[in-house]
Amino acid sequence: MPKLLTRLCYLTLLFAIGSGAAPRLAQAQEAIDKELLRYWNPEIAVPSLQNPLYERQFGIEGEVHYGIIPNDNFYLFTTVGGRADFFLTDTIAIDADFALMLSKPSKILAFIEHVPTSTNKFTDLTVGSQRAPKLNWLSSIGLAFSPFHGKIGIFDKKITSFDINFNIGAGIINADIDESQGNEPAKAAIKIGGAWGIGFRFFLTRFLNVRVDYKQYIYHPQESIAFLAPVEFSAGLAFLTK
Repeated sequence: MPKLLTRLCYLTLLFAIGSGAAPRLAQAQEAIDKELLRYWNPEIAVPSLQNPLYERQFGIEGEVHYGIIPNDNFYLFTTVGGRADFFLTDTIAIDADFALMLSKPSKILAFIEHVPTSTNKFTDLTVGSQRAPKLNWLSSIGLAFSPFHGKIGIFDKKITSFDINFNIGAGIINADIDESQGNEPAKAAIKIGGAWGIGFRFFLTRFLNVRVDYKQYIYHPQESIAFLAPVEFSAGLAFLTK
């Protein structure tokens, strides 16, 4: 019986202590919450930027690039040009691109223009025939969307951060077009077509990055030729103003 009374006394004492401690713990938690709100108020908290890596809204990115067009049968093209992006949001931008063609005849065209004959002379098979279109410059304007970003690293060392962008828009193509079936020299003409592509940014610093891009154009040069689709691979250096 004395042991039972002793246990009841212990339980009563613990209950009294717990009942008194609960209000104090609640008051302490409330005080902590008030202090935290002074430093992190949900109404004034600045949201963290998760995608893309850097804030770019209303910023302008300018790029100079060098490239090649490998899929023309009659000419080998290298390109020099530039690109400008105006970011409407951190991931969507108005994209404008321009590339000037530097060209030389391909092996196919060189052979057609210098076909050996039995008299140890050469004949030009392009004389009196329609010549293939020759690009002078390419340009495009459209929208670019950069939904993905990440980083490249080895073990625990980060090499660089990158993002992937997709672009689509209108293509403006200037080419020498032969409309006379070889009777007159080809004349420069502007053709409107389409353009789309994919690009990669590799960030060197907050404002400086290296870009690698693939872009394909499609246009209809003339009635006697089906649609042509030159492809440009380019690499360049870009600077972001924001």
